[in-house]
Amino acid sequence: MSLLGRFLVKRDEDFDETIRTDNLGLHPLVSTKPKHYKDLKKYGLYISSIIFAGFILGISAKIVVYKLHKGNTNIEISQKNHTESSKNSVKNLENFEKGTKLVNINTKKEQENIMNTEQTITRNEQNMATMTNFDTSPDYSGNKKIVNKLLYQAKSKELEGDINKAIILYKKAWTLDRNNINIMYKLALLNFRAGYYNNAIKYADEILKVKKDFIPAILIKGKSYEKMGMLTKAQAVLEEAFFYYPENKDLIETLAKLYEKQGDYLVAQDYYKMLADMGYVEGYLGLARLNEKLGNLKKAYKFYKKVYENPNISDDLRTKVEQKLISLEDSNENI
Repeated sequence: MSLLGRFLVKRDEDFDETIRTDNLGLHPLVSTKPKHYKDLKKYGLYISSIIFAGFILGISAKIVVYKLHKGNTNIEISQKNHTESSKNSVKNLENFEKGTKLVNINTKKEQENIMNTEQTITRNEQNMATMTNFDTSPDYSGNKKIVNKLLYQAKSKELEGDINKAIILYKKAWTLDRNNINIMYKLALLNFRAGYYNNAIKYADEILKVKKDFIPAILIKGKSYEKMGMLTKAQAVLEEAFFYYPENKDLIETLAKLYEKQGDYLVAQDYYKMLADMGYVEGYLGLARLNEKLGNLKKAYKFYKKVYENPNISDDLRTKVEQKLISLEDSNENI
């Protein structure tokens, strides 16, 4: 056998020997793979498990991170929405407060305008009443502004001395306010001053229909009859009024002068004495005149002296009374 053949045979034998040596004690069905191959497989399983676990952990971590990020995003959105909502609420509140302030300012201005208007109207009415000396009646049904204007114009004409024009204007005002006693009295008084005694009596009667105890109207009516020479009627009107109002100073004085004018000194003296007892200087003057006319100069002097000693009389009256006293002293040495 050649050298190559022996070498090959020897290698086969050595290989079989190695196999036999490695398989000693093993069951024929047991794998006879090399040991290093098992280790490699084992390491492969370990690595695969680690990779799989890492993969699972990576996915889980990604899921957790995603959820956390989503949660944070929702929280940020919620916080952002809440912040915007708060800002909007604050803005709405500010707008509401501004609107409320604006409404309050406008309301306050309207109230101030209303108050200023009412004060202006009241002030004008007070000025009108002061200039005209009139108070419109509470049941006044006419146009108040027109009446006040007419009264103002009538008063102006009256002050200027244009009585006829004043009467026309007062009459126009009276047609709009028929129950106004003040307007009717002005018409009665101005007609009396102008000498229109019948008209004065007519307006006095209109007043007495509304208020039967209005003494100024009774006096105008009585004096109008007197001026017309109707003394009996004048006395009747005044005496009737005196029966109901025995303490009215103007009424008593008018009756006293009426009887004095007629020469009925005794009746006149009674009325003047009433005035003197009430403390009126007109009573003492009347008694002084009557006693002087009757020739009772001492009594006349006594009454004139009482008037002169009165501190409340005017300087003009004091001068006249002083002249009377001197005249009586000169005419009668016994005084």
